[in-house]
Amino acid sequence: MVQNGYPVNLVKRKIRNTIDQHQKKTTKSTEQKKLKKALFIPITYYGNETFIMSNKIKNVIESLYPMTQVIFGYRKSLTLAKLFTKNYKGKEPMNIGVVYQLSCNNCDQVYIGQTKLNVIERMKQHKEGLQKPDTSRAADHMLNNKNHIVDFSQPKILARDINKKRREIKETILTSQTTHTYNKISHELMIFT
Repeated sequence: MVQNGYPVNLVKRKIRNTIDQHQKKTTKSTEQKKLKKALFIPITYYGNETFIMSNKIKNVIESLYPMTQVIFGYRKSLTLAKLFTKNYKGKEPMNIGVVYQLSCNNCDQVYIGQTKLNVIERMKQHKEGLQKPDTSRAADHMLNNKNHIVDFSQPKILARDINKKRREIKETILTSQTTHTYNKISHELMIFT
């Protein structure tokens, strides 16, 4: 630089300033890293306002506690998909909230029932009714009639509805339309009188 016409004092001063700045930066950053404690704050992301609010929070916390480093983690908010879909926990959604029919192998009688549970879970309850009389009308049919077998593994699904009242009405209508049923009516209807 001196060969290009710059004064020697200016060159030395620039070199000294550059070295000093570099040394101060490295010592400052290592000291700050050693002394500052990190504070992680999860926050729901709602757009640009989230960044503005998080910066204000960060400034307040760091001004009150200078030895704290605030780090924000942004997460998704509630989505439309989460609002309108139900988590069936690995169960097939088509087998939940149904009106079903069980047929007897030795006679014309059928059992029409409804459940909010998975149909497979409801069939397990009917099977347990064989050990506990008067807990399942379908199991009671087998207990009261010798050699009558109700196949709990093959329920016929007649209707689907998540709403309990509508499901009970569907069960009642289907029970009224079928002549040989041995189940109780869940919901008395005064529509057809």
